[in-house]
Formats: sequence, structure tokens, C-alpha cells
Amino acid sequence: LGASGATAEASAEVDVRSATTPELDSVSVEESRDGIAIRLVVGGEAVSRQVGSGPDGMDAAIVAALSQALGIEADHVATQRTEAGEAKIITVLAEVAGQGQQVGSAVVVAGEAYATAQAAWRALTAQV
Repeated sequence: LGASGATAEASAEVDVRSATTPELDSVSVEESRDGIAIRLVVGGEAVSRQVGSGPDGMDAAIVAALSQALGIEADHVATQRTEAGEAKIITVLAEVAGQGQQVGSAVVVAGEAYATAQAAWRALTAQV
């Protein structure tokens, strides 16, 4: 079938993968004097994590909650927030068990917590 047959097969592969991979539905952040609580909804399932206050508290809680939701052992290493023209970009570096350090980035479209979770998701699920 030539090139069109190959394209149809590639599209079918992408559709199958996206149907079986859970999605990041939402991120909620709650701050109190006790620290920061993150609630993620992944594929319809809610996961919550609380961490103490600190400069990287929200980012560490997001990585911890995603790790739990995805069944991946990982620790937050660093998060960088930068601007490129009008866009704000968040990059997350995580230490993933058996994979080493992995990185993911996202552009802030709606909220910073959701973009941080998207970047962390990409870091945790990166193929090495």
C-alpha cells in the first residue's frame, strides 16, 4: 500500500498507546501552616501527598504523588522555571529508580501547578 499504508499503521499504534495510558486530569494545591498538600487525579483516580513548607515543597509533592499514581519509584531533584518570549516553561529533573536522572518540560498554559505536573509526568515516563 506504499506510504499511506505505513501512515495508517503508525496512526493505529498511537491510538492504541493513548487509549491505554492514563492521563493527568487535574492538580489541586492546598497550603496551610503545616505545609503543602497536593491532590492529583490521574485516569480518574485521586492521589494526595503532603509535604512540609519549603522552596521546593510543591514540586516535591507533585513528583511524589505522580510516582505513587504511576507505580514508579522516583525523587524530585530540581525544578527550573524560565521564560522564553511570552511563554513560561517549567522543567523538572527527577531521579527515577533503575533509570537515573530524567527530565521533562511543559509550557504553562493554564496553571503553574498543572504545568509542573505535566513536566514531572514527562520526566517520570521518559524512555531512556
